[in-house]
Amino acid sequence: MKENLIYAAHQTNFLPYVGFWLKMDEADSFGLMSHNQFSKGNLANRVLIGDDNKNSWLTIPVSVSMGDKISEARIARNFKPNKIKNTLYHTYSKTKYWPNYSGEIIDCFDSIGEGSSLVDLNTSLIKIIKKFLEIETTIKIVNPDKNMSASENLAMWASDSQATMYLSGAGGKNYLNEAPFLDLDISVDYFSHNITGQFSTVSIVSCLMNMGKDWRKVTQK
Repeated sequence: MKENLIYAAHQTNFLPYVGFWLKMDEADSFGLMSHNQFSKGNLANRVLIGDDNKNSWLTIPVSVSMGDKISEARIARNFKPNKIKNTLYHTYSKTKYWPNYSGEIIDCFDSIGEGSSLVDLNTSLIKIIKKFLEIETTIKIVNPDKNMSASENLAMWASDSQATMYLSGAGGKNYLNEAPFLDLDISVDYFSHNITGQFSTVSIVSCLMNMGKDWRKVTQK
């Protein structure tokens, strides 16, 4: 058994960019969160596709009310799966690995419709891409205890996963309270990466379609 176990967590975003996956790849257990409030411009339902020099937004239209959580967002009436699929096709069909990976990703959009859960779609896509990327990390949907702070919940989830370290995003330095982790004998580290090439700001789909199983080479050691 591995002596030091790492826990990380992230919002359940739509086809997340490569940093999401690099952090997951470093962890032994990974929590998918969907309890944050949905806000305009949220990456839960949109992502840049293409490359860093030429890209566009791919957006899932959703029905939400003021104050709704991401978990409460539903696919809107004007969702058109063929439009999403055609956009992906025109963006990536000439890439090396489109024939290898496009089928299962495309099929996800046929299985949803008006009223479907956005989180269910995102989770399905995350599981499929995780398989393609050959990431062995265990993932789990996590739900917060309303009587605990965000940092306390993260520490609890890490403890429940028997982790000895919590791996936060670099932005966590601005808000994370390390005390709940230290109380549980869990150390805290902050994840950073140096993405090279053309895929630092766009969806992981860009790495996957262009680099296949060599996607990890997008980082500079």
